[in-house]
Amino acid sequence: MIVSPSSLICILRIINSFNLKFKQENNIKEIIETASCISNNFLNIIKDVKQIENTLFKINRDVNSNNGMLKQIEKLEEFGVNIKTDDNILL
Repeated sequence: MIVSPSSLICILRIINSFNLKFKQENNIKEIIETASCISNNFLNIIKDVKQIENTLFKINRDVNSNNGMLKQIEKLEEFGVNIKTDDNILL
């Protein structure tokens, strides 16, 4: 007989231990893959936010600079051009 009744329990425990270790290794691989995906998504969001920040900075500069759109609108008003706005959002 290859396996006796008394050693069968020990062998089954060893097999169960290997099975648990295999499951843990797979879980660790999935955790690492998920963390990597989250990290990549976060970095892409940060990159997009930086682009938005740069765009908003440029818009603000173009609107509020000495020769920006608001100054040009003020000049037009000084020349008597009637500028119609909904809610006077420019002033």
